[in-house]
Amino acid sequence: MHLWACTVRPIAVYLRAGILGSIEEYQQFTSSMPLEFSEEHFQFARAILNNCSPRITSTYQYMLVSSKSIGAYSYAPYSVGAYSCVPNSVGAYSCVPNSVGAYSSVPYLVGAYSSVPYSVAYSCVQFSVGAYSYAPYSVGAYSYAPYSVGAYSCVPNSVEAYSCVPNSVGAYSSVPYLVGAYSSVPYSVAYSCVQFSVGAYNCVPNSVGAYSCVPN
Repeated sequence: MHLWACTVRPIAVYLRAGILGSIEEYQQFTSSMPLEFSEEHFQFARAILNNCSPRITSTYQYMLVSSKSIGAYSYAPYSVGAYSCVPNSVGAYSCVPNSVGAYSSVPYLVGAYSSVPYSVAYSCVQFSVGAYSYAPYSVGAYSYAPYSVGAYSCVPNSVEAYSCVPNSVGAYSSVPYLVGAYSSVPYSVAYSCVQFSVGAYNCVPNSVGAYSCVPN
């Protein structure tokens, strides 16, 4: 099955909404997709693309590649960087680039996810429900201060950028996928360990009650 057949409906929605600016941009988007697309991928694409956050612009368009057995959904790079999807509070998915100097997925409003730009790996980001700052940790990891609904931590990826993910009980932790990209996988408790392709990291409490992921 051709991938474009799976994406005509959502792309048409994006065109009508003005998210993709022209038919030419749509054609450029579809021309880069693979020719073969399995039924499993089709079912995944239909579920995800119909619910994907409309933060798809002419600069960052997402090309779906596969669904993973661990429940992580990742996107192939389009122009720069790699893309990850994270669940938002209503069960849909927001897709954001997570390469150096691009975008990081951060909590926004009530448990939903949005993308905000950051200029460098150790930047501070402003939330609409409060401000979070990066603080240095003794082993080079960076963490957020705790917020009333949970703590957030940053872990380094393979290209020295940082992605920030919730790490409270039953939430999600960020692990690398493919080449420096990040996907979200569930873990059961706050003190869970996550396995990186280049090593193992443990999440440990820091002095302010947040959690940092550090190499073990």
